[in-house]
Amino acid sequence: DRYKEHWIELPLAVLDVIAEEKLLARAEVLGQATRQHLAAFAADRGLRPIGHVRGPGAMVAFDLLKAHGSDELDPVAAQGVVKRAHALGLVVLGCGNYGEAIRLLYPLTISDAVLDEGFALLREALRPGWVARTPRWSRRRRAAPSPAPTRSGRSIARRARSMAELGAAPRV
Repeated sequence: DRYKEHWIELPLAVLDVIAEEKLLARAEVLGQATRQHLAAFAADRGLRPIGHVRGPGAMVAFDLLKAHGSDELDPVAAQGVVKRAHALGLVVLGCGNYGEAIRLLYPLTISDAVLDEGFALLREALRPGWVARTPRWSRRRRAAPSPAPTRSGRSIARRARSMAELGAAPRV
């Protein structure tokens, strides 16, 4: 009930912060920097071919192409770049009707140094020849699957062990 009187104040406060911190201008600066980096990546023949850079301000997407100078989309390469970026610690989003695009979206308060570090990681992710490998920790021998869980989410065997430790007969 106490918010009914002030329902309009929060959105107006958000607009004030956007104006005070000049976030719209910052979005344009970030968008221009992103487009410059992506133009350099598109011109680099040592990287996977990209094109169709689009998006307003700092929210930018680009497509991965089958070959430099081609308009043919390559969704398999895009998915590989997304996986490679994640392996390097960079979060990018795959998107598009066929998964052929990569979307970049970062906070408007990002520092220029962190932005440059992210583009260095993206450049590394765009290098061809990378094959997704299973992480070492997931190649370990795994234990046999536990029994089916009960309604409470704990397995019957685990419940029996814990009850036995308490000296009580297990309920099944």
